[in-house]
Amino acid sequence: MFFLIKTALYLAFVAAVLAVLNWRGVGKIGKIGACTILLLAPFSDMFIVKGIMQYFKLTHSPLQQVIKIVDKPGSVLWMDEV
Repeated sequence: MFFLIKTALYLAFVAAVLAVLNWRGVGKIGKIGACTILLLAPFSDMFIVKGIMQYFKLTHSPLQQVIKIVDKPGSVLWMDEV
């Protein structure tokens, strides 16, 4: 319930900002830009993290990599929790 109230208040704030911009005579591009920025602002951290993770995915190699397959290993670790 609190989330719905908070969302409604934020949308009312965005509408108020757009009303002020309309009253000040800002053009259509300015209104679209302000609306886009205000509606995407709550999700900005998600976009930043997604970008950082995409960068690491493209630039870093995986930590574990299979180099060769061994037919007969020298030792085998067996853990049995009975």
